Amino acid sequence: SNMEGDDEAKKFMDWTDKVNDAKVKEYIVDSYVMSAVSSQGIDGNEALIEYFKKNVTDAENLSKFNSLCDKWEAIRAGKPSPSFTGTDINGNTTSSAPYAYAAGKKYTYNLVLTRTDLKLNLTIADWNVRKHSDEIIF
Repeated sequence: SNMEGDDEAKKFMDWTDKVNDAKVKEYIVDSYVMSAVSSQGIDGNEALIEYFKKNVTDAENLSKFNSLCDKWEAIRAGKPSPSFTGTDINGNTTSSAPYAYAAGKKYTYNLVLTRTDLKLNLTIADWNVRKHSDEIIF
C-alpha cells in the first residue's frame, strides 16, 4: 500500500471516529469505503475494509460490500485468469481457453467495475502490446 493512501485512510478514520451518531457514522463509512474499494480495489485498502466491517452493521450494505470485495479478490494478481468469450479488436470471436495454460505469459485485461457489477472488457492483448496505463495486469 502507498503512504499517501494510508495517510488519507487514517485521516478519514480519525475524523469519522469523532462522529457521535451511529447511523450517520455508518452511512459515511459505507459511502466512503464502498467508493474507495469500487475504484481502487482491495489491495492497499485493508485498513478501510477492516474499519468498514467494524462500523457497518446493515445486512444489505454488508452483503453488497462483501460481494464487491469477492469480485476484486477473484481478479487479484496471482489468481487464475477469469474465463470469458467475446469479440477481439478485429471483430473475431475469442475466448480465454487458449490462454488458460500459457505458463509464464502475461496478458492484459481491460476492467470495468461499478458498484453493482463487475464486467471484463473482452479485449485481450499480449503484455508487449499494452496500450493504457490504467489496465489491470494479471
